[in-house]
Amino acid sequence: MIYFEYSERKINLYTNNGHIYQFYDTIYKLEDKFKKYHFISSHKAFLVNVDYIRNIYSNDMILEKGIIPISKLKRKQIKDAYFDAISKEMEI
Repeated sequence: MIYFEYSERKINLYTNNGHIYQFYDTIYKLEDKFKKYHFISSHKAFLVNVDYIRNIYSNDMILEKGIIPISKLKRKQIKDAYFDAISKEMEI
């Protein structure tokens, strides 16, 4: 699972094999369920798996398959989570 996107009252789940699954839920509920699996909310409409972030620019994060916006309020939280993930990879 790469990321969840809330659009038109549905959640779209984007997977690493290119499939997109749709279902009804909220980003807030998913955030609670998936926090322990390295998912972080970058914007009110997105929940992203930190392991798939390849780079961060001021307003966007670059994933293996796409670009996701970062809200101003969540920039520091996103950058911290990204750098934590990178440092853990380097320890391995």
